[in-house]
Amino acid sequence: MTETAEAIEPTKPEKPKRRWLRRSLAVVGGLVVGSLIAEGAFWLRDDGAFPHVNFYRPDAELGVRLRPGATMRFRFRDNPTTDIAVNQQGYRGADWPDSVENAVLVVGDSQVFGLGVNDDETMAAQLAELTGRAVLNGGVPTYGPAEYQAVVREQLEARDVTTVVYVVNMSNDFFEDTRPNTERHVVWDGWAVRAELAPETVTQFPGRELLYRSSHAFYALRRFLNDDAPRPDDLQSEGTWHDLVGLGTEAGTDREAEVDPAHRAEEVRLERLRLEQSASDADESVDERLRPVEQAEEVDDRFYLDVDLARGHPGDIVGETAAEESREIAATASLIRRAVRHRAQLIEARRDEDPLLARALETQNEIAAERERLRTLAFTREEARVPSSLESRIESVKALCDAHGAELLVVALPLDVVVSEDEWAKYGAEPVDMEPTRVLLTDLVDSAHHLGARAFDATDALRAAEPDAFLDGDLHMTAKGQRALAEAVAAALEEPLPLRRPGPGLPEGRSHLPTNAEWVATPEITVRGSSAARCETVQVREWLRVTCLRHGRSRPTAIVPAADDVEALVLVTEDAADYIVPLAAGTDIDTEFHWSDRSQTLTVRWEGDEPTMAFGEHRPAEVAERAANERADRFCQCHMEVVRERECRNHTEQYAEWAECGDATCQHAFGALTEECFAAHGDDCVALLHCAQGDGLAPPECPEGEVIAGAVGQCFAPCDAAHPCDSGACVPWQGGGICRSVTGAAP
Repeated sequence: MTETAEAIEPTKPEKPKRRWLRRSLAVVGGLVVGSLIAEGAFWLRDDGAFPHVNFYRPDAELGVRLRPGATMRFRFRDNPTTDIAVNQQGYRGADWPDSVENAVLVVGDSQVFGLGVNDDETMAAQLAELTGRAVLNGGVPTYGPAEYQAVVREQLEARDVTTVVYVVNMSNDFFEDTRPNTERHVVWDGWAVRAELAPETVTQFPGRELLYRSSHAFYALRRFLNDDAPRPDDLQSEGTWHDLVGLGTEAGTDREAEVDPAHRAEEVRLERLRLEQSASDADESVDERLRPVEQAEEVDDRFYLDVDLARGHPGDIVGETAAEESREIAATASLIRRAVRHRAQLIEARRDEDPLLARALETQNEIAAERERLRTLAFTREEARVPSSLESRIESVKALCDAHGAELLVVALPLDVVVSEDEWAKYGAEPVDMEPTRVLLTDLVDSAHHLGARAFDATDALRAAEPDAFLDGDLHMTAKGQRALAEAVAAALEEPLPLRRPGPGLPEGRSHLPTNAEWVATPEITVRGSSAARCETVQVREWLRVTCLRHGRSRPTAIVPAADDVEALVLVTEDAADYIVPLAAGTDIDTEFHWSDRSQTLTVRWEGDEPTMAFGEHRPAEVAERAANERADRFCQCHMEVVRERECRNHTEQYAEWAECGDATCQHAFGALTEECFAAHGDDCVALLHCAQGDGLAPPECPEGEVIAGAVGQCFAPCDAAHPCDSGACVPWQGGGICRSVTGAAP
């Protein structure tokens, strides 16, 4: 007994601290094992995939970028699991070579990125297969039009990209254009989260991002805990079906209301009448302040008529009532121009001393600006089209491409439910009429074509790929849909570039054709030999006008500009020969003037910034008779009927009585005698003069395919290097080109 008792010693009790540690390790081990089992179970359930991209990193300019070298498996609902790889440049697919020739860059959002398909099934990958060209997939989920443009700029500067495919996703790009991604998304543990849903604060701890970004079990737990969390009804960073329908309906209404020519013309006509009366009142207010000043001047043999004569026209009879006896004089071009100079001197001397005069002059200027706006409607109105809300964005991208010698293709990508009404079934929703939204795609394509870029609506291509062109329960394209889009893009790249139609307005430094009042009120300039030739020479802004009058038996018979003088206006009537041309610094001019008894050459030569103009020596008459011209004769009749110009003279060179005026004349008629003006307004003399002189109140009716352009607002066929002119020269104009020949010559 004693030995046995000694051999068996009693067990010492375990220390509490050690017992707690062992149990804690057991719990932790159990949790780890349990977590690993749970993670494995959820990984198996999810096939190792997440339903959202989880490798974003913040970016100050673009909101987010993709992590270079990242990979993941992706699956949404019951669609197949796909693998995603990000290259070292931060875009989907294999690494891009440092040097690549003739590359195609495709930009867009998750549709271009290829959410829901494998790397080799994206549109970009399949386009490379179809074309044999290097195709760079620049699509990034969350991006919008502004970010697409930034990617285009970045890659055009970095590599030899010769074609840019700019894919506009109808589902959200029309809403995201004016709101940058930095305001729409934030990065939260590798995920891109809507700014409205992002947490205000985040508790950081070691391994947080790995847990949040990579754990399937933790993702499932978060989904479970937040499944019932409230979600804002209105996310400013995205739109809904109803928003798109509203946008489309609004655009369609704008399209219908854009062109009602009769209604618009009547509105302009009434506004013009109102302005004419306002202008007359303003002119009279100025004259009332000037007449007493003029009458107070001590000038011999002056009857104080300059104030009134300055606003006259050749052939007017102006009465003078300030002297002891009432007298009349005939307004001739030379007297009117002298009166204009004197009136301007009176204004300059009194402007600062007479507040009422200064106010009246300010009103005059405001009315003149508004009259000019209405007069030039023909130049500023665009064709019957409604520009897309994204047109300015496309224009910026087109300018980037042009600057780097790249071509642009714009793809209008529709929603799945626009492609097929059957797609509504996968959402468990009643079909909504999406037809109004089609106008958004149509306007986008029209705007791109207007800017000279290739473009197409992908609806038909995707419709042909149905069924199964889109994922189940989601709007993204399947591999089949991506293939259909790639084939449509490849076909579009083979099409010729669209014709770039010129934009409205005038180039910098150019002005519209002066009005009759401007010509009459402008003093003559020095052109050597013009007085001997009986020609008046006037320059308004860049426009030179030479009007040669008949004298005795010598009658003007023809004016022949040089072949490259494409902006010249020529009008030869029984009473005069009129030549108008814009002067361009450094551009010499040689124009042949012909009379019944001689021929001379008008030359313009530039020495520095100032031109030297002169009529050359007489030559024997080369065109002794004026050619018959029905348009010129009709135009002359209209001028006499509307302007009522008469050929007058006074018995002295100064103001005097015994004014003598003959019959009506068209000595100072001018304009472009185009077929379109005569076809549209040949029976309306007032409208015909407006049209020929570039007044938007009566624009020409252009044949289909032609545009109103040029500083005189006439019809021209658009042209470019790929679309040459059938006749005439292709002249650059407002971002495009127009086919020009000498305007106003014989038909």
